[in-house]
Amino acid sequence: MSQPKAYADVIRPPVSEILIFTMDDHRYGLSTACVQELVRAVRLVPVPHPLDGIEGVIDLHGQIVPVIDLRRSLGLKAKAPHPTEHLIIVQTEARLVAIRAVRATEVRQIEPEMVGVVIGY
Repeated sequence: MSQPKAYADVIRPPVSEILIFTMDDHRYGLSTACVQELVRAVRLVPVPHPLDGIEGVIDLHGQIVPVIDLRRSLGLKAKAPHPTEHLIIVQTEARLVAIRAVRATEVRQIEPEMVGVVIGY
C-alpha cells in the first residue's frame, strides 16, 4: 500500500519537544517543530477519488488542508470524527496537513536519542 509523501515528512524535523496526542488508549508524539497549530475538529469535506490515507479536507483560514487518516496507518480501528477531537495542523515539506487526534494532551522535552520510529515510512 502506497502512502502519501506527507507521512514521511511529518517526522523529519529534529526533535527536542514533542506534542503528545492520543488515539484510543495509545499515546503518540509529533515534533513541535512541524506543528503549526492545534484546532478543534470541524466537519471534514469528503473528496472524490481520495488518495490512499486521506479522510477528507478542511478549510483552514481559507486554505484547503487534507486530513490524514493516521488511525489506519497505525493499525487502529476506523472511527467516525467526533466534535471533541482535535486536528493537529502540521507543516510538511510539501504542504500543510491535518491529523485527527482524540486529544492533544501536552508538550514534552525529550532527548533526540529517545525517538523511535514505529512505522516504516
